[in-house]
Amino acid sequence: MEQNIEDIINMQALPEHVAIIMDGNRRWAKKNNLSTPQGHKEGAENLKTITVKGNLKSIGKNAFVGINKKAIFKIKATESNYKKIVNKIKKAGAPKTATYKRIK
Repeated sequence: MEQNIEDIINMQALPEHVAIIMDGNRRWAKKNNLSTPQGHKEGAENLKTITVKGNLKSIGKNAFVGINKKAIFKIKATESNYKKIVNKIKKAGAPKTATYKRIK
């Protein structure tokens, strides 16, 4: 049975700061006989969809540097907050080719 995340957690108590920590890329590279930089590149390429729900007050300075150039950011927010969040994501190093979509 699938549950809606909003029924499980208090949406008012979500963090107001976000950063994505890409963990395990070095181990994956070693296991696959690749260099560490190749592992980091593969990990970033696999991060394609990011969903943001809530009102983020800040995003880590380089939170999105190096992610997939075709990344899709799905943002659940009011229209005014949506624009603010998109601007914060762009300032946090998201690729210029990323796509942004407001979800309800």
